[in-house]
Amino acid sequence: MQLLARGIVAALTLPALAVPVLAVTTSSYAAADPAPAEDGAAWLAAHLPAGDPGLSIDVALALDEVGGYAGTVGSIRDQVAATADEETAGSAAASAHTILLAAATGDDPTDFGGVDLVARLESLSDGGRVSADSGAQAVGVQALDLADSDLLGEATADLLARQCTDGAFPSAVGAGCGDDAMATTARAVLALVGQEGTAPVDDALRDAMNWILQEQGSLDDTPTAALATRALGALGEDGAAGEAAAWVRSRQLTDVGTCNYYASDDEGAVAYSSQDDIDEGNLAAYQRSTAEALPALRWAPGRAGEPRALLPSGYVTAGAMHPFRVDGLAPGEALCLVAEAPLQRVLVSADATGGYQSVIFGPDDGESLRLSAATVDGTLASVELTGLGPKRLAVALRKKVAKGHQQTVRVSGLAAAERVTVKIAGARVGRGRATSDGTFATRFRVTGKPRTVTVVVQGEVAGRTATKTFEVLG
Repeated sequence: MQLLARGIVAALTLPALAVPVLAVTTSSYAAADPAPAEDGAAWLAAHLPAGDPGLSIDVALALDEVGGYAGTVGSIRDQVAATADEETAGSAAASAHTILLAAATGDDPTDFGGVDLVARLESLSDGGRVSADSGAQAVGVQALDLADSDLLGEATADLLARQCTDGAFPSAVGAGCGDDAMATTARAVLALVGQEGTAPVDDALRDAMNWILQEQGSLDDTPTAALATRALGALGEDGAAGEAAAWVRSRQLTDVGTCNYYASDDEGAVAYSSQDDIDEGNLAAYQRSTAEALPALRWAPGRAGEPRALLPSGYVTAGAMHPFRVDGLAPGEALCLVAEAPLQRVLVSADATGGYQSVIFGPDDGESLRLSAATVDGTLASVELTGLGPKRLAVALRKKVAKGHQQTVRVSGLAAAERVTVKIAGARVGRGRATSDGTFATRFRVTGKPRTVTVVVQGEVAGRTATKTFEVLG
């Protein structure tokens, strides 16, 4: 038995995550669910990076934005401040990045670890150009804005001059406008939003927002999706931000029900793209992507209603595909699907509407399996399916019946409790369930003129049928 997930046959024994394709919709926006950000923050606080000041700053900024980790953020600040002079020397980008940390923690960026980061950034910027890299330039603009620097106007003008006619910001000076630019466009929005109210900035933000909304369906990695979420949220596009945040949530390591693929102390981490076990080789990548994800997860929508599972059950056509759906989940929420006999599991995630739909292959004729769906709250539904294949049923009846008298139709060869319908000329004359020995009987009064009547018997699934005729006497 296998599940067919979104057109691809996915063996349940693999932790195959079916990730939704998100696009802007007009669906109502549910209130944000704090759990994803809280779970991610707990993992990140327990797995702090060492020896990487840039990554440490990202972690501190993420934990500060989520809240509740003032002590951890303060400790990271102290570590970064201790090496600020050597780490920012000769680097405008590093100076700008560190200013963001100083501003977030309430420190004076003109005296952070004994370094005047603002003066250093200004001295390393060439006429307002912090970097040819557009992402670094955006961070520079944001830092100069927070520091109330006189260089802000020139740096902002440099960034605005890079914007393409379609609203995107290319990855770097000289990069083509057709290049993938979601990350740098989102970073530019985050840098410019603090200067709303001036015509050039407002025009740039409007065009950038429209471009992000148009390209939102092409998200393919956590940092990019997280930046898009934050940019949309900063511009008040909560619905679109929620959909992008759901994409990020779908990358979060989560064990659900009996779909236990990850170590318990790894739950909450957010993968860059595909989920893998965390080890020394990919720990830094998980730290970075989780730090990027945390602020975005604050927009992750919760459930709009109560979850429900619409699963096939009872007798089904053997070997055929049978659709099922789960509704009422939070967009991006993890769902565990389990089929027993043989035991197989798959971990999937809800789409942008909070639903998941797929099909299941019915068991072989006479075979049964149990299908269940579980959320983090527990088992949502558990049903049993039994396959029934085509079969010519046996029918016994009187060959001749006088008008006004009773005809008795007896059907055999059915499965126990199988539904059966008996019709004449399309009109139902009997229906019910078979007995435990697979038989069914019904009686009806014969009416009409003398003729040959065809009795049609239909079992519970297609192909289980029989026909037989009798004569009506006048």
